[in-house]
Amino acid sequence: MGVYASTVMVRGMVKPGMTNIGMRPTINAHKLTIETNIFDFDEDIYYEPITVKLIRRIRNEKKFASLDILKRQLQQDKETTLKILNDPELKIRMTE
Repeated sequence: MGVYASTVMVRGMVKPGMTNIGMRPTINAHKLTIETNIFDFDEDIYYEPITVKLIRRIRNEKKFASLDILKRQLQQDKETTLKILNDPELKIRMTE
């Protein structure tokens, strides 16, 4: 469980993203979920197939004192994710 830099294949495109696998403790969810935020993507893709590739683990999932603190952490996670995905040594292809 944790937060991961990821890539997402959707509609023939490879997009950068960030994936959380866990229980979402800040909002007191009690069910294991997998959710991916696809960066710079605003289309309705519910019920469409996607492929998520986990590239690197960023951090453990944790409970934050407030949603505002969680949002700040998610912004930091996004910056970390983009650095990872843009690392030329990883040679991550963002096109298919």
